[in-house]
Amino acid sequence: MTIGIDIGGSKIIGVLWNEKKVVRSFEIKTPKSLEKFKSAIKQIFKNLNTSGLVKKIGIGTAGSVEGAKVIRARNIPYFNNFDFHQLSPARGGAKLKVDNDARTYARAEYIIGAGKGAKSVLFITLGTGIGRAYGKNNKILKIKQFEKAENWEKDYQKIQNKKALAEFLGEKLSLITDALNPEVLVLGGGVVKKKGYCNALRSTLYAVSKMKGVQRMAYSVRRGKLGKFAGAIGAAMLWKNDA
Repeated sequence: MTIGIDIGGSKIIGVLWNEKKVVRSFEIKTPKSLEKFKSAIKQIFKNLNTSGLVKKIGIGTAGSVEGAKVIRARNIPYFNNFDFHQLSPARGGAKLKVDNDARTYARAEYIIGAGKGAKSVLFITLGTGIGRAYGKNNKILKIKQFEKAENWEKDYQKIQNKKALAEFLGEKLSLITDALNPEVLVLGGGVVKKKGYCNALRSTLYAVSKMKGVQRMAYSVRRGKLGKFAGAIGAAMLWKNDA
């Protein structure tokens, strides 16, 4: 059993994962202060590790990550220079691994989700912020630039109209697909859950390709399969293949 925790700008989702399915889950709003966050994490551990026997925890968090430390997180300011080893008393001696949340999402969707079997996959999560990750030959690559917020992220957060947002994202995301040339583009996050939004974005990306003179996109667009637990499952999978 492994605990996986996905920390986003608006909510935190934790799962107890047995390498095949989610055995238990717990969800809470992302606190506005560090002290409240520490209390929330204690609550998550308590609800998921009821036996006290879980000894491995994986965490996916927004921001630039080095080891167990977040260097900078635009949407969670109190995480700047935060070391997750500070949570040691709360986790009951369990070992800890930390990674960027877009990569943990990508890891789960690449291994058992929408990207399974593809040679190269670009993963985009659309939530409070924009998450990006890239997988090739069954490995999630560590692209440091993807840990930083896009310079257009604040503009993205201001757009409320669905059609206008699809057009905006279609133009911006096409720049990333042009650079990486993936076989598959997997879309996830709260924004994609809105009715018809994935199809709207797919159509916009196709329209942008035609404007560039490309009659058929070189990649397929898929919606993530694992739903809201994807990031937490991917965080638990940080321990995959480890004894």
